[in-house]
Amino acid sequence: MSYIDKYLLFLANKRLLSNNTIRSYKADLNCFSSYCFKYKKLDDLHKVDKVIINSYLKFLYGKNLSSLTVTRRLVTIRSFFKFLKRNNSIILSGLDSVKGPKNIKKLPEILSERQMDSLFNEILVNCNAPNRDSLVIELFYSTGVRVSEITKIELRHINFNKNTIKIIGKGSSERLVIFGKRLLFKLKKYVDGLNNGQKFLFQSNLKKIVKPLSSKTIYNIVKKYFKLMSKNEKLSPHSIRHSFATHMLNNGADILTVKELLGHKSLSSTQIYTQVQTSKIKKTYFQSHPHGK
Repeated sequence: MSYIDKYLLFLANKRLLSNNTIRSYKADLNCFSSYCFKYKKLDDLHKVDKVIINSYLKFLYGKNLSSLTVTRRLVTIRSFFKFLKRNNSIILSGLDSVKGPKNIKKLPEILSERQMDSLFNEILVNCNAPNRDSLVIELFYSTGVRVSEITKIELRHINFNKNTIKIIGKGSSERLVIFGKRLLFKLKKYVDGLNNGQKFLFQSNLKKIVKPLSSKTIYNIVKKYFKLMSKNEKLSPHSIRHSFATHMLNNGADILTVKELLGHKSLSSTQIYTQVQTSKIKKTYFQSHPHGK
């Protein structure tokens, strides 16, 4: 078994990462190993050093990749070699001193409350499966869940009496999200039409094997209506998650509550939404204050 395969097995069995995340790690490491073997003529990863990693970063810059992509690939390499060091396979010194690009943290794409209304209107006008598609988007907006989390929702996870759903997040972590009357109505309407014995809330019917709709299918459902509503290609299901957090904060929610609902481990991940609030405040100031115009 190769070093990369051992590492991917560790990610799956010990860190319990999702298949999508593991595929991303695998693609990054395969790209790096291909570079080492093809361009540096290495026959073994034991011969990798800090100079080669810096050379690889320059190679990535030359491909005009975004700073976020380059940073992600460097983080993957660091994590991989730390794993090998812990297992006494390869010891690579000086890796932490390799500097990646400076990332400018961009503010997330946010939809206004009016745009969210427009999104639901597009479903009413252009949808062949309005109950399902409206529920998918309502779940994103009412709970702030991720695409991968929606696919894991089982019917038994939904408590209609307490208005809660158990969400299986990153690393198989669990949290409860709360929902209101609008989502409750859509859930009941949709669930009443399902086959008896169905396991997942959104289940694939293409094969006899019981499995949920894929993340790609959920993504495409949402993306379809964005294309009908807006020319902004950057809008995605994650934009609705961003909108959930921003609208909560704009309407008085405290940041710690939003952090818990989003399933963030670190408060810094949630604090980006306070930057969105600041930009909104600045815009209002310059529009409204006599000396700001």
